[in-house]
Amino acid sequence: MLGVALTQQTAQRLSAECWTARQNCNDHLFRKIMPTTFIFILLASLSAIVVMHHAAKLWMGTSLFASLLVIVITMALEVPLNNKFARWGSEKIPDDWQLLRDALAAESLVANVFWHCCFSLLARCLFNSQGLNAV
Repeated sequence: MLGVALTQQTAQRLSAECWTARQNCNDHLFRKIMPTTFIFILLASLSAIVVMHHAAKLWMGTSLFASLLVIVITMALEVPLNNKFARWGSEKIPDDWQLLRDALAAESLVANVFWHCCFSLLARCLFNSQGLNAV
């Protein structure tokens, strides 16, 4: 996710046609891999909740909630914009395309922040040798 954010920042220098083509390729790839990835992360988090100690279950539940929040943010904010970009042809790019590009970058930043919070909580649970009982 961080890599995607970095490439979006770099891609802001591209022309409208090049940026739209790059964005549509990224979107096509993400539509293929992200549903499976989200399901795997959610199932792994649910499985970990079952085997964790009491204190760690709270942290894992928080991590699971953050993951679900990322999915909601993605579906509510990013998918509609990506659908709009997919409808653009080289002759249909609006004059204000840069505002939409920047909106997508901002929404991706919000989703990235939640993902990093989620993985920080997950790492805290999984790699603390005392199962968070000492916290």
